[in-house]
Amino acid sequence: MVVEGAPSAVLHFSPADEPRFFAPEPGGCKFQHYATRCLWAGVVCLALLQTRSRHHQQSWKVVLPAGMVATTSASAEKLNWLRDHTKPGDFFFQAGWPGLYLPLDLHNPVYLDALELGDQTRPEYVELSIRQLSGSRVQYVLWSPRLNSPDPYYGAEQYHLAPFRDYLNNHYHLVSSFSDQDEIWERNQ
Repeated sequence: MVVEGAPSAVLHFSPADEPRFFAPEPGGCKFQHYATRCLWAGVVCLALLQTRSRHHQQSWKVVLPAGMVATTSASAEKLNWLRDHTKPGDFFFQAGWPGLYLPLDLHNPVYLDALELGDQTRPEYVELSIRQLSGSRVQYVLWSPRLNSPDPYYGAEQYHLAPFRDYLNNHYHLVSSFSDQDEIWERNQ
């Protein structure tokens, strides 16, 4: 069907018009021809390397309450540890990022999804989090050491996590450290 006034999308090349990617132009420079071929070969190699490295990293398979997942070795290490030390439905708090609740079928007892270094985590939310953590008697907390000190971008005046860190040190003890430096803290008896 042809629509009147519509732009044509048909291109016609005669054999004389075809581009010559792999053969030098008549009278053209051989160096330019070989340099172009080498650059294209390099681009293809980089694309293959990028694809392989991206898919090669995600080679760890972990069986969890929510099913089997493929993940990185650092995540597999944490997931395996938590799977072996918790059961579905337990309370657990992941301070740095809320990525482990769903696959392990664990529950966050705290109003906040995660604790942040900047002013997103207000002092009143830190106090509320401490009360909720204490009230639900959470057995394990996954703590990220990046939360131990103020972020230079936000400055010390916007760092409100010191009371939470103190609560963690006074009511929990370190039981495991992972290869990505995240730590599991267990509630003191």
